[in-house]
Amino acid sequence: MSADDQTRRGTTARALPRWVVLAAVVAVASTACQADQVGAPTTASSTQPDVPAVAAKVLSGRCAGGWVVPDASAPVPLTDPATPPGGAVQADQGLVVVTVQGHDRAQVVVEGMKVDIVARRPAVVGALLPTPCETDDDGPSRVFGVDLNDDTPVPTGRYDDDGRETGYPYKVTAVERGEIRLVPSVATDDVEWRLRLLWTSDGRQGETVVDDGGAPFHTTGTTAVTGALCPDVAQGAWVDPTTSTTCATKLSSATDAGLVGRWVRKTQELAVAPDGTVTLSDREGDKTRGLTLRILSVVGTTATADVVRADHDLVRVGDRYTLTRSETELVVEGAFLDGVWCSPTTDYPAGCST
Repeated sequence: MSADDQTRRGTTARALPRWVVLAAVVAVASTACQADQVGAPTTASSTQPDVPAVAAKVLSGRCAGGWVVPDASAPVPLTDPATPPGGAVQADQGLVVVTVQGHDRAQVVVEGMKVDIVARRPAVVGALLPTPCETDDDGPSRVFGVDLNDDTPVPTGRYDDDGRETGYPYKVTAVERGEIRLVPSVATDDVEWRLRLLWTSDGRQGETVVDDGGAPFHTTGTTAVTGALCPDVAQGAWVDPTTSTTCATKLSSATDAGLVGRWVRKTQELAVAPDGTVTLSDREGDKTRGLTLRILSVVGTTATADVVRADHDLVRVGDRYTLTRSETELVVEGAFLDGVWCSPTTDYPAGCST
């Protein structure tokens, strides 16, 4: 690793962390402060009472994400979501679950979160081990997306199945603990990062630093993978997709699927980049609205993508779409983007010009 990589933003990058569950519940606190004081950030080594207890675990994701393993050959034993193969790094669209529990004196209110980037390098080269949908333990929680492509990422609340936004404030007690699920997105980088939890309790304010057992969280984009194995639940292993009758081949890039390029429809323009970033510009009179999606996986010529940024009153962060290439057309299915898009280099079919 170069000296520049090690000193990115003045912080020394650490070696690849061993992915384990942060099993210990840590109590953290700053010294007693006045109601208008902000306590210094606390860490997992603190033992003071009267502040939230926090635990974190790193998972492979829900029907997306997975692990990138530098050296992997099929078959690889299929483990539970929190126990990756040796040397694995969490892939884009994985999952970090943070459990927060209040103390016995007063409720704790989570007021916000911040992300500190520790190191940034090119995406990890290796085999992608995607997540089987059957392994996710979905439950009551608040879901946030965090775009690690930004220099200063800000976790953004997504919407639950009932259409309610999952934001702040978030109240927890000693009896009713809360669960925060973070879905990290990253395109072409390999990022190490930490989370800061901002909270108030009984007139006090504080910050709690959350990480992976003292090491930074570690998430990589999948644009440098050399191949993808397939999760075969029946066999209990990630296998070569060409040898399995239950697996579909997952391509490693939007380029392989023929999705990359410019597509147009009416007053809208959609662009698919090689790193899996999809941007939309929607012109309505003098106003231009836009949104950004990230491709999660590609099977054949069909990609699944989630909205990660939205400047549009009809689209929400977390909305899911599919994009399918058919000759010179791109068929998009979703709440707002539903329709046929066309290559601007060809004559428009009726579905694109009307």
